[in-house]
This record gives sequence, structure tokens and C-alpha cells, in this order.
Amino acid sequence: MRHVVESPIEAMMLAALYRIIDSRGSIEISTQREVDTASGLYRLDLVLESKGRRIAIECDGAEWHGSPEQRERDAARDAALLMVGWRVIRFTGSDIVRDAEGCAIRASVELMRQPVPPPPPPAATEPPGWTGLLDAVAVELPLTACTLRDCGSVAIVPGEVRVTARRRLMGEHLVRRRSDVEAVLDLHFGRPTRLVVEFAP
Repeated sequence: MRHVVESPIEAMMLAALYRIIDSRGSIEISTQREVDTASGLYRLDLVLESKGRRIAIECDGAEWHGSPEQRERDAARDAALLMVGWRVIRFTGSDIVRDAEGCAIRASVELMRQPVPPPPPPAATEPPGWTGLLDAVAVELPLTACTLRDCGSVAIVPGEVRVTARRRLMGEHLVRRRSDVEAVLDLHFGRPTRLVVEFAP
């Protein structure tokens, strides 16, 4: 598999990860994964996944992560990612240059320490027309369409689309984008249509 990296230290870390975990076969590696959070869309340098566990690896070069202000932004980013289920582990460029394989071992150990998440609940039965509606939303609001796809239950009645958000951040995102979604719903159905967002208990 071809991976995209954005710096020499990311390339070093990726190579070290493959040297220590490729033979195990149970850990998948990916790069430049985009994750939507309440604070915005973030791109992760490297991702490790195994049996539902996942962690993000950030490779911090001194040029972009060395100042107190940059470290504060990194901490806020990590907190936003944690809220949507991403544990972040950071390595400085000097850490990676000095001992890339040691960093890779620490990352893989951290991954395996994560609890295996429970299986997802059974998928809700989608009402007729739901797929077409999601496609219409995706044209204008692709990230919001992804959030709608993950909702637990959906009901479509004349003048209203009611969805239940599995997670609070998911529901808050839909509430923030309600007016934009409703503009698409109005066009899709040819009449004023409300988006009602409920939160799962």
C-alpha cells in the first residue's frame, strides 16, 4: 500500500512502524486520515488500528510545534480528537531521529492498551428515501452527510426529518448546521422541512 507523508520525520516513523509491526499482521497503518471534530476538520499524520482499537500518531517537528502557542494549539486539537474517540500520542522530531523504532514500539504498545470497543448496535432501519436524501445533503454538506449517516434512528414525515444522534458531539454538529441542512431539505422535498435533532440517552 502506498502511503502519503508530509515530512521526513513522518517517513522515518512510518518505516519504523512497518519494521516492528508489519509481521504481526493484526495492526493496520494509514496516513493523513481526516477526522471531523467539533473544533473543525483535522488531518492525522499516522494512524494505527487493530480490532476496533485506534490511535493517532503525530510527528512534531520543531518548526511547527516548538513554541508555547503551538503546543497550546496541539493540546486543544488533542482534546477535540479525544472527544470523538481518538487517543493521540505525540513524538518530537528529535525523538524520532534518535530512536524511531523505540517510538514505534511505544505507539504499538499504547494501541494494544486501548480497550476493545463494544460491537456497534444493530443498524436502524432506514426509512424510504433516506439514501437519496443523504446524497442530496452530501452535495452541499459532505461532512454533515457523514454525521447523518451515523445517526441511530431516522424518521421522515411530511415537513420534518427527525434523527437521533448516537453521540453528543454528533448532535451538536447537526444543531449548528441545522439551517444549512434545512435549506437542502426544502429543495429536496419541494416544501419547508424541519430537521429535528434528538440525543440518544
